[in-house]
Amino acid sequence: MRRWNMRWTLVCFWRLAQDQS
Repeated sequence: MRRWNMRWTLVCFWRLAQDQS
């Protein structure tokens, strides 16, 4: 796991949450 992976994961999760809304 890379340090950027953490940020990407958060972004991906946030995007998914917005899409579901």
